[in-house]
Amino acid sequence: MVPWNDASASEWLGKQEAWQRLLKYICATLESDPRKYPNQIRAAAAMVILLGREGIWSIASGQREREHLVALAKRQLAQIKQMYSIESRGNSTLSGDPAYKKFMQTLDEEMRLLEARMNGEEINLADAPPSSWGDFWNLTLSKVQS
Repeated sequence: MVPWNDASASEWLGKQEAWQRLLKYICATLESDPRKYPNQIRAAAAMVILLGREGIWSIASGQREREHLVALAKRQLAQIKQMYSIESRGNSTLSGDPAYKKFMQTLDEEMRLLEARMNGEEINLADAPPSSWGDFWNLTLSKVQS
C-alpha cells in the first residue's frame, strides 16, 4: 500500500499549515505572467504533477482546489509552449536545436500528465517520468533500490 492511499496520512497532511501555505504559493506562481516567469510556472506545474495524487490532494485540501490548480497549470504550460513556438518560427537555429526540441517534448509530456490528472487517470511517475525529470527519478530509484 502506498502512503497517499491511506486516509489517515491524507488527513495528517491536510491539517498541516505548511501544506496550505505551499498550495497558496503554487497557485500564486501559476497565476503569474508566463512571459515573465516561465521557469517558475513550470516548477509550480511540476509540483502539481508530483503532489496532485488523488489520495493526497483530494482529502487534504479539496477536490475542487486540486482540479483548479491542475487545469491552471495545464493552461499556463500551453501558453509557455505557444510563446516558444512563436519565437522559433522566425529562428531556424532555435527550431533545429536538439535542446529546443527536447524542451518542447518535455512541455508536451508535462501537459499530458496534467491532462491525465484532470481525467483521474492513475500515474506512476517512478515508471513514467517526464523526460526533463528522468535523471532525478533514475537517481532516486537507483538510491532506493541499492
